[in-house]
Amino acid sequence: MNRSTSTLQRQLRAEGTNYREVFDGTRKSLATQYVRDGEYSLGEIAYQLGFTDQSHFSRAFKRWADVSPGEFGK
Repeated sequence: MNRSTSTLQRQLRAEGTNYREVFDGTRKSLATQYVRDGEYSLGEIAYQLGFTDQSHFSRAFKRWADVSPGEFGK
């Protein structure tokens, strides 16, 4: 992004957000899209989004969507 860490943090703070919120929001958006599309297994989605294993991904997805990935994809 061609910015120093402090500059990025300052710009995000000015927008009323932070790196963690942007990161989690991006993961949530991609996760719901991937599960809805049904092109990848849950293990593949977890890996693509940087989760250490599928169970961590499933817990995060349930927190985001209030349903499990399996229920969401139906």
